[in-house]
Amino acid sequence: MISTIPDINTSVCSLETRKFNQEADHYTDAQFVVVSNNTVEQQKDWCAAEGVENIRMLSDEQLSLGYAMGLYLPNFGALARTIFIVDKVGTVVYRQIVDELHDEPDYAKALAALNKVANRIDE
Repeated sequence: MISTIPDINTSVCSLETRKFNQEADHYTDAQFVVVSNNTVEQQKDWCAAEGVENIRMLSDEQLSLGYAMGLYLPNFGALARTIFIVDKVGTVVYRQIVDELHDEPDYAKALAALNKVANRIDE
């Protein structure tokens, strides 16, 4: 699962990332990646403060991913809020682009798509 967010230090981005960090515990064969505009140092500081250890944070501080994938929002100067589910062979099987940057994604739909390509374990 790849999630793009504008800024890890905002409430919605923080909430979303913490949610996916919790969900990562339930999968044995899925990787959770969150890409934000923040610097690597800002991401490390946030993860340490929030106790986030189950996801991989990647920095798109230069917006190269945003431009390459058409996810850069010039009016906001940041990445769009998106979720991509990629299967084991690298095919994108699900895409969610959140219409309003300040809204949370539809977690249920994203996780349902992830459940089709990854093994979820119960606690």
